[in-house]
Formats: sequence, structure tokens, C-alpha cells
Amino acid sequence: MAFGFLGNTKVGPGVDKNRMEKKRLFRFFELYFRKFGRLMYINLLYTLFMLPSIGVAVLGFMFVPGSLSFLGVVFGIALMGPPTCGFTYLLRQLSLERPVFIWHDFIEYMKNNFKQSLLFSCLDAIVLTVVGISVHFSLLQFDQGAFQYILLILYVAVAIIVLNMHYYIYLMMITLDLRIPQLIKNSLIFTLAAIKTNLITTFFIFVLVIIPFLFIPLDFLLAFVAIFTPLFYASLIGFIVVFNSFPHVKRLLVDPYYEAHPEARKNNVFGDSWEEEEDEPIFTDLGTLEPKSELTIKTEGRGGKTVS
Repeated sequence: MAFGFLGNTKVGPGVDKNRMEKKRLFRFFELYFRKFGRLMYINLLYTLFMLPSIGVAVLGFMFVPGSLSFLGVVFGIALMGPPTCGFTYLLRQLSLERPVFIWHDFIEYMKNNFKQSLLFSCLDAIVLTVVGISVHFSLLQFDQGAFQYILLILYVAVAIIVLNMHYYIYLMMITLDLRIPQLIKNSLIFTLAAIKTNLITTFFIFVLVIIPFLFIPLDFLLAFVAIFTPLFYASLIGFIVVFNSFPHVKRLLVDPYYEAHPEARKNNVFGDSWEEEEDEPIFTDLGTLEPKSELTIKTEGRGGKTVS
């Protein structure tokens, strides 16, 4: 479900279930503008913790010679994981209208997911490097036949799939206790299971990214990016992603656990199951919810399951 274009959600117990919630599009704008001050604060905090990543990328361009200058960007991307976990958690909480202590929670979720998120962002850097080099090579070979066009289309398709996977990876990382292979597998499933939402999210991201390049003169573009990205642009894009994507994580990963364990439902801090459609189970391994709050659910076999 995204921005209301894919339908409405029914409300939970105690309220008339035939009454439909506000359309998601209006709900998004209501939430965004109501939380704008806090989103700006989160954006500035995220920028602060991204400075090492940005600094490494800039230094790479300035001091690494020739074609190897891209290595600065690669190492910069490799450092993005931990701050992105804290950033994603805060956006998730605001999108759900849950209480949040911005500085404390940001640091806590950076620390709790530090190793896994750093490993994943390193993998990210490798994948993006391979895709980038492949696209560059195809562009250089464009005059050597139609096969290069086919390769370029494949590379673009891979890039879009990787982008769609990122709508879910950090959300799952802060919500569920899953290993890197499970995160990758589940995010691939989400690219298909939530394809309509992903397309809408991708459309809005492309609009927000492309419009400045089309309408802002090149002389002012760098100033626009330097001023507005730290203030609100990153949180706007992130809020769109989280607002659209988390309902699917909840419906297909979080809710099925509580449906299978009715005795644990009192600890479900995310509320009741989404009831708009009956879904066939598509995830065989739901993981466990990470131990990041005091609401611990004891399960058999794999230890505690905690809602964060």
C-alpha cells in the first residue's frame, strides 16, 4: 500500500471495521508536515553522523589519482550502514506515531546494529562498484552491437532491484534478528511481493532526485544539494520509503509470528494485523525480533523474541 493508490486499511478492534482509514496519500502529508520539525532534526543528526562517509568520498576524489578516485566513494558507502540504522528506526517510529527519544534512540540503534549494518554497507559498496563499472564498460562499448544495449538494460534492471531491496533491508535489520543472507533473501521476496508499492516509491524518489537536476541551473545545484539535503531532503526521501514499506514488513513478517503465537499478542507493540487482504505465507523464516526494548517474548528453541 502506498500513498493511498493501492487501497485503504481497516481499523483495529473496538472501532467499526467497515470504516476506512484516511487515504494513505493524505495521511502521509498530514504526518509529514505535523512531524516536519522533528524530521528536520533527524535529518541534521543523520548528516552529522554521515560526515565521515562524506569526508572519505571527498578525500578520495581530491587525493586519489586518476580512475581510482572512485574508491573514495566506495569506502564512503561502506561506512553508511550504522547511521542509516539509527535514521531508519527514528523514521519508522515517527511514521507509526510512536514515542521516540531522537538522540538516544539514534545512538542505541546504531550501536545495536553496528556490526551487521557495517558488514552490509561493505557488501553494498562492492555491489554498487561492480554495477557501476559494468555500466561504464557497456557505455564505452556501445558502438559494438545490440548486445551492449541488452547488457545495459540488464544492469539498469539490477540497479532498480537493488534499490527496491534497500526499501526493506534496514527496516528488517532494526525490527528483526536476521542474518545477512536472510535479509537479502527476504528483501528480494519483497521486491516482488510489494511490487506496486515499490514502483510508486521509486517513482517519487526519481522525481525528487531528477527535478533539481532538470530545473536548477548547474551553478546553483551544488548549493541546493549542500543546503537542503542536510536540512530535509534525506528525511523526506527516507520517510516516503519507510511510510510505504513498513506496512509490508509488518503484514508479512511481524504479524504472522503473532498469529502463530496468540499468547504473545499482548506484547505486539505494532498493533493488530492488517486485515485488508488474506495473504499466503511467503516467508519460511520469520527470524526473531531483536532485543532492543523491554518487551521480551519468550519463545521455544531460538531464545527470546523482542519487539523493538
